[in-house]
Amino acid sequence: MQLFFAEKIEGETAFLSETESRHCLKVLRKKEGDCLQVTDGRGICYTGELFIIKKRLAAIGKLAVVDQQERRHPLLSLAIAPTKNNSRLEWLLEKAVEIGLDELQPFVSKHSERRKINERRLSDIAVSAMKQSGRYQLPEIQPLVKLEDLLDSQIDGKVMNLVGSQSSDMDISEIDLSGKNKIRLFIGPEGDFSEEEWSLMHQKDFVFVNLGNFRLRTETAGMVGVTLINSLINKI
Repeated sequence: MQLFFAEKIEGETAFLSETESRHCLKVLRKKEGDCLQVTDGRGICYTGELFIIKKRLAAIGKLAVVDQQERRHPLLSLAIAPTKNNSRLEWLLEKAVEIGLDELQPFVSKHSERRKINERRLSDIAVSAMKQSGRYQLPEIQPLVKLEDLLDSQIDGKVMNLVGSQSSDMDISEIDLSGKNKIRLFIGPEGDFSEEEWSLMHQKDFVFVNLGNFRLRTETAGMVGVTLINSLINKI
């Protein structure tokens, strides 16, 4: 059954956005009274009946809970420098959400080639990938920040910070995830981290992990890292 997303749920009614309404009514040609599934992006899936509020907006009423997904622990977060080509980051986000990503934290570093992102576009991609993969937990898209601010921020002892590094001898399979609430993987820009950034991460006791024998593009490194860490989390 087609899954829809509703940011606004009041009582037994889920209100679809204009985009979701258009997809429901114009693309899928759903009719009033059709039984649909909808999620709030916070772990709950409902079924209900479609009705039209006005010409371009739809809602799903008579909601009943049919399934729930607990947010897993530890959470998987990807801190990454946006790629020069927008489509590469968008592709990575889509696939990473389908795999199990819980949070995207874009950052700007010294060698970044892109210093602006379209948060709305990334959020829409996350919603689409969530629905496609049958997830009911919507990953968080954090605002773009400076890497130095991210590194200087208060780090909870239960957050493990990993850095993809081709020169590291540590394999991800060697990491102990026990007792952690979040695993955050840092992937640098096309021009890599600067010497100062590498030094600061060493000072912060970040764990440097090897993602393979060959030099990877930013989006490829992100995909490999998310896949490997997600596999470890699923074994806990």
